[in-house]
Amino acid sequence: MRFLVEVKLPVETGNSAILDGTLTNKIQSAVQNLKPEAVYFTIRYGQRTMYAVFDLKSEDQMVSSFEPLWLDFNADINIFPAMTPADLEKAGPAFHKIVESRKK
Repeated sequence: MRFLVEVKLPVETGNSAILDGTLTNKIQSAVQNLKPEAVYFTIRYGQRTMYAVFDLKSEDQMVSSFEPLWLDFNADINIFPAMTPADLEKAGPAFHKIVESRKK
């Protein structure tokens, strides 16, 4: 299933990783591990933040996907199910069924 993940790095942890020269390698490793279809970096609530869209094939993948980020950065991680326009289109019949059930 496709998910959007938000990974916020605490400022102190990010600063330490920059100063000791490990930030880039740790981030590259995390991105390679997720195998995202898209990844973006920004600032949110004053913290370095990464957003990635990736496929989580089974729940057990959460360990290999997110533990390195918690261990390396003490990251704040949120994941959200996500749909593409094609997924939404496939859901069309379900919308119709729900609407019809409300008309009764």
